[in-house]
Amino acid sequence: MLPAVKHGLYVLLLLFAQEEVSPGHTVFPEPPGLLCYQDMLLNKQVCQHACLTGYFAVAGMKSCHQWLTCEDFDTNITIGRKIASGLGKMVYEAHWQNQTFVMNKATKDNRYLSDFHHGLTMITAFQPHPRIIQLVGHCNKSYLTEFHPLMSADHLFDHLNSEEYTLHDTIELRYQLCMDYVNILAYLHSSPRGTRVMCDSNDLTKTLSQFLLRSDLRLILNDLDALPEVNRSKNQFIKCGHREIGGEFVAPEQLWPYLERPFVDADMPSYDEKSDIWKIPNVCSYLLGSSSAAVLLKLHLLHIHSRCQYEEPELRPTAKEVAEEYERIWKEFTSGKRQKSEL
Repeated sequence: MLPAVKHGLYVLLLLFAQEEVSPGHTVFPEPPGLLCYQDMLLNKQVCQHACLTGYFAVAGMKSCHQWLTCEDFDTNITIGRKIASGLGKMVYEAHWQNQTFVMNKATKDNRYLSDFHHGLTMITAFQPHPRIIQLVGHCNKSYLTEFHPLMSADHLFDHLNSEEYTLHDTIELRYQLCMDYVNILAYLHSSPRGTRVMCDSNDLTKTLSQFLLRSDLRLILNDLDALPEVNRSKNQFIKCGHREIGGEFVAPEQLWPYLERPFVDADMPSYDEKSDIWKIPNVCSYLLGSSSAAVLLKLHLLHIHSRCQYEEPELRPTAKEVAEEYERIWKEFTSGKRQKSEL
C-alpha cells in the first residue's frame, strides 16, 4: 500500500465492545470501529464512529445515530447560508444539535428532479464507504450529508498555497490524491449497484468539483447525480447526456463521430466506463503539479498513462489495474529515492 501521508491517511481502529442495556431502551448497533485522521487545520487527530448502514456519526458525537427523518427535518434542523446552487440542486449549511451539516434541496425545475433522486439513491446505496460522502438523513426532496469545510477539490491549490496548508504540500500527499481518485473510480466500476460511470466530468474543473476535500486533504466523492450504469450482460451502455460533448479532456468515443453532419442524439454511439479511464492521466498530472519530484514521478507514470489513453477503449486498463500499477510505481519511486539518499 502507499505509505500513509504524514498528516493524512485515515486509520480504522477496530474497537468492538458490548454494553448491557436496561430493558425497554433502544439499542443502536455497535459501529464497526473508529475512523481517525489528522485534521491539518486543527493540527490534531480527529476520530468519528464508522457506522453501519442507516446510521451516521461525525466528530464530536459519542455514538452512531439513526438517519434523520422528515420529523427531524421539520422541527430540529435549521438552515444557514447558501453554499452552492445549480440547475437541479441548492446546497446550504444546516445545523442539528450543534453540529454543522449540508442540506441538499431539489430546485423547482422538475426537469432535473430525476437527477436529484438518482444522486440520493446512489449515496444511499453506497453507505457506508470512507471515500463516499456520508448520508445523514433524507426527506422528500431534501437530504442531509456530512459537512467538509474545505469544500470541493477544484479549490485544492487555493488551500495548498495558503499559509495553513503550505507545509503539507508534499509529493506524497499529491500522489495520494491521485490514488484516491483512481480507487474511487475502481469502486464505481465494480460497485454494489453495478458498473457506474462518472458522467459529470466533461472538463477538469467539473471533474474535481464532484469531490470534496476532507480536512486531511483526502478526496471524498460527493456529487453522485450522474452515474449511469453499464451492464454488458444486457448489452446496456451509456451516453453522458443528450447534447454534443466537445473538448480534449473527454474520451474520443464521447465525441460526435460524424463530422459531415450535425449532431443527432439518437445517432450518437454509446460507450462504457473506459471513458473514465481516458481522463485519469490529465487529472493525476494536474494534481501532481510541476515540481521536480512531480516531473520525475510523471516519467514513471508515462507507460500506464499512455495505456489509459489508447484510442480503442477496450485496450485501456481497468481502474483496478491502474490503482495496482500506481501502488507498484510508488514503491519503485520511493525505493529509488531511498537508494539515492544512502549514496
